Amino acid sequence: MPAMKLLTDIIKKSVAVGVVILMEIATPLWAFAENNNSLLTTNNPDYYAELRIKDNTLYAKGKYTGAESFAGGLFNSEKDLEFNSDTGEFSFEIDLNQVDEKYGGYEYVYFRVNNGYMRYLMRMDDEGNWCFPDNGAAEKNRAVIENPVNTPSKLWAAYVCSHYDPEHTRAVLEKVKNLSDEICQGASDDYEKILRICRWVSDNLYYDHDARDISVTAETVCLEHVLETRHTVCGGYANMFNALCQAQGLSTMNVRGATATDGITFDELTNAGINHEWSAVRLDDRIVIVDAGWNSLNDYKNGEEIYRGCFEFYTDITIEALSMDHCGYSAEIREFFKAEEYFKTDEYITSVSQSTAQESNPGNETPVNDDTNTTDNTGFVIILLVLLVPLVILMLIFIKKRR
Repeated sequence: MPAMKLLTDIIKKSVAVGVVILMEIATPLWAFAENNNSLLTTNNPDYYAELRIKDNTLYAKGKYTGAESFAGGLFNSEKDLEFNSDTGEFSFEIDLNQVDEKYGGYEYVYFRVNNGYMRYLMRMDDEGNWCFPDNGAAEKNRAVIENPVNTPSKLWAAYVCSHYDPEHTRAVLEKVKNLSDEICQGASDDYEKILRICRWVSDNLYYDHDARDISVTAETVCLEHVLETRHTVCGGYANMFNALCQAQGLSTMNVRGATATDGITFDELTNAGINHEWSAVRLDDRIVIVDAGWNSLNDYKNGEEIYRGCFEFYTDITIEALSMDHCGYSAEIREFFKAEEYFKTDEYITSVSQSTAQESNPGNETPVNDDTNTTDNTGFVIILLVLLVPLVILMLIFIKKRR
């Protein structure tokens, strides 16, 4: 009887453990299935699209507040849809059974808001069902922003002012703080500050094609240059957005990784080279992802500014939507407002001392050091003695033999 009871207990416990294991396994599978058939584009309640595929029918609804013109559907095939220009709300549905795979095996859900557009990938699986594909970038993006790396103060200083000058650094940071306060004046909370800052950066900066085509230097992306010229590349957009957020006490990251540009495809995103930089902001218990550069429609080409404004598809974008064309490889913490810490380091103090010494010797001559010269003369005498002593001994032996 005790043996039977023991066997019964073992069976009960085994079943319980089995149920727990099945739940652990089933939950990710269920979540994966949901993610493959649905997509929320952003967490911004005033600027988003909610997409769902069921029985090979695409259902889309959402809101793009402030949209003066709007269209949506499949790429190169806009759909008649319900759009309320007063509220920005829209909805439509598309039968996907008649749609063939194209554009390299994909089809795209397409949205056009004012001057900009955004597209989201769909792919047909082996059973003929359409879904939102997973290339592994979402998992990698989560891991990267959850494990940012610290960077040295010398880097912070370089991103503020490229020539390492304390006074210039303080002046630049003061300008950043004043601009940030001006942008955020009257904002009700930190989330509104993030939205305002991103909108300002995307709307007021110009992507510098001239710099990219010739040479992108540290100066191109430093805050001083961006404030003065308003021309920069992706790293400058990210630095300026993050610095303006830090001026409001927010914690930020510069994310570096690959995007589906320059010949890189969706399937290659997780194993491509770094070609882009964007931002992430900690807000309470979550992280807000922003790509102010890709939100911007402004260009600087051949010495000419071309203004087109901006959209907000990449403001508080979800990990799933971001992973359609972005994959992060590293996230850096750059403390712009602590850049002056570098000017207190031994490295900087030594470099200033050496620079001062060189300035006091315009001809770049080596300073005279009596101790060094004395040491050099002593060494010469020793070498001379080492060579002469054996010679003298040999001469004495020779003379003795002659006698």
